[in-house]
Amino acid sequence: MVFIKNNWERISGAVNLLCGVISLVLSAVSVFSSQLDLSWAIVLALIALWALYYIIMTVTFGFFISKNRLAIEQAEKRAHHFEERFQNCNKIVTKLCYFVNHIIGTLDHFINASARLHNTYAEEINAANRSREDLSGADSNQLDSHIQLRKKTATAAYEEGLRKNYSHFMANIIGKLQETLNYYLASKGLQLTVSIAVKHFSSVLEDPSKSHNVKVLTTFRDNMTYTLRKREIGERDYSIEKNTAFQHCLHESYFLRNNINPDDRSYLNEHKDFLQCYNCVVVSKIYTRDDVGNRVFGYLACDVNNANEKVTDVFDSHAANLVEVTAQIIGQFLDTLDAHWENSLGKDFAEETYYRHKKS
Repeated sequence: MVFIKNNWERISGAVNLLCGVISLVLSAVSVFSSQLDLSWAIVLALIALWALYYIIMTVTFGFFISKNRLAIEQAEKRAHHFEERFQNCNKIVTKLCYFVNHIIGTLDHFINASARLHNTYAEEINAANRSREDLSGADSNQLDSHIQLRKKTATAAYEEGLRKNYSHFMANIIGKLQETLNYYLASKGLQLTVSIAVKHFSSVLEDPSKSHNVKVLTTFRDNMTYTLRKREIGERDYSIEKNTAFQHCLHESYFLRNNINPDDRSYLNEHKDFLQCYNCVVVSKIYTRDDVGNRVFGYLACDVNNANEKVTDVFDSHAANLVEVTAQIIGQFLDTLDAHWENSLGKDFAEETYYRHKKS
């Protein structure tokens, strides 16, 4: 019964077609097998015409019904596909909103933590200076030694605190960026793992025309890449002029290139064996903007190794915008650390970070 209900249109069409064919055949047999007067000939002719008409209409309607059913099935498939894509887009938007909220919240958390470290350090230095008055009757040499030791201890704790803040902030931000980019690529059907690196300048660059005086050093990588130990950290300097991505990012929001091949002479990279690690890359400068212009601290680079040459849009503008936003957040944090470091210690945090990670 279920079969008949689901296929009633086809069954009824087949029955009607069969009846028409039988009527047409019987009419033909009657004509050729008997002597007919004019009235019976007319009746049989009408029956034959009716049967022929019925066959034509049944076939025609069957064709249109089948075509209509196919169109409906295709429309249902497209609707299902669009619904899946819509749901997927909603998931991506939710993920991206969560990512943006996360990195902004992370920035706020670590800036406050850095401010607390700065305040604690300032209080400790002030307390050390006041101890000269509190211990005015003590031996001056011993008092000086006591004060210097207290300041030295406070300074060491402050420096270590800021460095830990930097490391924890980077691990948090880079880990979340990697997770989000991997998710975004997976939404496009690409099962690829993004590698992320932070590259520091030897000093903050404010004038792009002086970029030849700046060296570039890899100071941080995502945890997965770092654990594999296949890519260098702090082992060699790079120049801006000899790397296309670095040159481009000084003047543009980001650099993006997919499926780089060995014969591509438009892409310069000092690391000659880079294709063993990746062939798709997006890079953005880490910077802040003030009234004078940009203060560039380095670069944020994300890359993957894509073996499928048919996929030409591994990284796109959406992925590049994610990297750019993250680089700006990192720039805000580095600018804050740099201000604390310079005001409290009279040093350049960017320069200190560069030389601390350099393995010379």
